[in-house]
Amino acid sequence: EAQLAEWRRLYNVDAWEEDLLWQGQFDEPFLQNHPYAMLDTAFFDVDFKVRLLATFDDLDGATDGLLIHGENFQALNLLRAKYARQVKCIYIDPPYNTGSDEFIYKDNYQHSSWLTMMADRVDLACQTLRRDGVFFTSISDEEQAHLRLLMTALFEIDSFLADVIWHARRSVSSDAIFSLSHHHTLVYCANRQAFEAVKQSFCLPADKEGFENPDNDPRGPWKSDPFDAPNIRPNLTYPIENPNTGEVFWPPDGRCWRTTPEEYERLLADNRIVFGKTGTAKPQLKRFWSEAKDRGRTPTTIWSDVDTTTRGTQQVQDLFGYKAFDNPKPVKLIVKMLELCNNNILALDFFAGSGTTAHAVMVLNREDGGDRKYILVEIGDYFDTVLSPRIQKVVFSANWKDGVPQDRDGVSHVFKYQRIEY
Repeated sequence: EAQLAEWRRLYNVDAWEEDLLWQGQFDEPFLQNHPYAMLDTAFFDVDFKVRLLATFDDLDGATDGLLIHGENFQALNLLRAKYARQVKCIYIDPPYNTGSDEFIYKDNYQHSSWLTMMADRVDLACQTLRRDGVFFTSISDEEQAHLRLLMTALFEIDSFLADVIWHARRSVSSDAIFSLSHHHTLVYCANRQAFEAVKQSFCLPADKEGFENPDNDPRGPWKSDPFDAPNIRPNLTYPIENPNTGEVFWPPDGRCWRTTPEEYERLLADNRIVFGKTGTAKPQLKRFWSEAKDRGRTPTTIWSDVDTTTRGTQQVQDLFGYKAFDNPKPVKLIVKMLELCNNNILALDFFAGSGTTAHAVMVLNREDGGDRKYILVEIGDYFDTVLSPRIQKVVFSANWKDGVPQDRDGVSHVFKYQRIEY
């Protein structure tokens, strides 16, 4: 009965009484038609749990995620031994120390108290990070400078990769001196040498936009890239004659051509050099989609192509039918970070909040068939009211509106949840 009551609450079955697959009772046809209704072993007796779990040859291998309800310093202390050097991607969205985070400080030592809290936890978390792993942390202007100094001290000196600027807000506050529209994401690698060895795979999926085939090249769609490159190199500085107009081109000031004259001639003969759409411009190099899709896209430090905080709030509201959580990160923001780290990884988030990281893992696995797994740690009471139910809802259906599933496009999923006394 407890499981049935949870299903009614989670999946809002009263809102789809007219569904022909729902006959007002949880019977065998219901379970056959809704195979992704999640079962919680906490509602069942020990004998049933043992028989159920015995059906798994490898329960750990079948488990997609781990949720820990408790203080994250204690949780990380427990996790660091079992998961030492296994985590590929860490993402955290810690308290921003803006005065509204309900974080308790002592007198005028606000910055040092916040930094101590962060240092203790980041240091423990790094012990779980693979040598080629990457650490992302969101932060606002208030503590960005302090956090960067702290992270640089905790990581190796050359581990800093980027300060990504996320365009988090589109609206403008007319009563502000400057209307805040961005957040920072500091990005560090665990070990620079190990990261450099896999740097080629640290990329976003290739974007086919702009690839065309106006000359019907048998190699398929292509995009023209500049043929010049940074720096001045004498062996790469030579005249190139446009065969259509006879005009001679030299590299722009302070730059050189990409290749030697001999390689240029080979590329020209292979129909890989074009001279603009009209054939009268300077040389450009064809980049074929068939090659580009495997290499991916190099990430930039300005992220304006992911959703805003408003969208993050709406996503949670769609799941629950009301504003269940303040200022959650949008799923696409975390998806973009995960895309940079390949498709068979373990991700850790020890300021889990509403569970956006787990949601992003499931969305991306659905899209590309990946086998990403997650570990989430959260101390708040919303662990039971938002975080865990959010995962169960997303497992049941990929699309929700006003707290009602819009389809039965679910996935098979197993997660453990554990509690730490504190």
